[in-house]
Amino acid sequence: MQFFELKNKSPGVKTLYHKKNDYKKAVQQLTYELLDIENENQALRKILFSSTDPILITSPDLKIVYANTAWEKLTGYRFEEIQGKNPNILQSGKTPKNVYKKLWKKLQRNQPFTSNEFINRKKDGREYKLYSSIFPILKNGKPLYYVQIEHDITKEKRLEDLRKDFLFAAAHELRAPITVLKLLTQSHIVKAKRSGTDIIKINELELVDRELNRLVKLIDDILDTSRFETGKLSLDLKSVDLGKLIKKAVTIIQIYAKHHIISVGILPKKVYVIADEARIEQVLINLLSNAVKYSPQESKIIASLEVQKQKAIVS
Repeated sequence: MQFFELKNKSPGVKTLYHKKNDYKKAVQQLTYELLDIENENQALRKILFSSTDPILITSPDLKIVYANTAWEKLTGYRFEEIQGKNPNILQSGKTPKNVYKKLWKKLQRNQPFTSNEFINRKKDGREYKLYSSIFPILKNGKPLYYVQIEHDITKEKRLEDLRKDFLFAAAHELRAPITVLKLLTQSHIVKAKRSGTDIIKINELELVDRELNRLVKLIDDILDTSRFETGKLSLDLKSVDLGKLIKKAVTIIQIYAKHHIISVGILPKKVYVIADEARIEQVLINLLSNAVKYSPQESKIIASLEVQKQKAIVS
């Protein structure tokens, strides 16, 4: 098989093609043109030759025309093996489908796309996770090439997964002792009230009980965050009286917000929404907590509800 060297102005770059293979010749010519672009693309040339990040370049019809040394080290493929092929040879089947939909929507608009959700497969079969930035090189408003700059985040993702698992496990383990403390506290409150104990002691016990409730809520938030991040958060959807829920949230917050006046504004007649009652209550409490936290003492906080075009708006 006979090959010819295509002389290139760019130092250290040799592009080869087979004289009988027209397609390969065309792909190699694209590579030559890209690496030989002058003036406005000097920055791109510098990136291609000096970058330690893996770089892959394809033609508009998604044929690989360039891969740097860092990319070869990352994937285990030599450029000669994958030249002219579609990058989908790297797909593991585990990248969320919506990532590719978003990618093509962006590229069709000639816009860059970034994501840390790519999961690819190396030549030896090992999977790796990528933070990838893909952008088009345009000529006369049309894509001449697609450039993909990659960063292997497999280790970072593994550490992140360990962090999530640890938080979930720690929060779950904390629930048991806190539940015991809460039961004991409530028992002491009942006994204290029956025996006519000093009101100050009763208030102190009730304060402990409220703080335990706050701790339980914090743990629940951590558990919910972990479930949400792992896609395991389930919703109990049903018809919920939103006005009633707002009143409940205001009552709960007023217990803690001693230096604010919290009230419910004018509510429409019964407003029902399909929602998870516990989650919506949590959202309302968080909103009211923020209002208390970021407003001056003695200020008035009003929770209101209105309906606009079949949408319930809480403010």
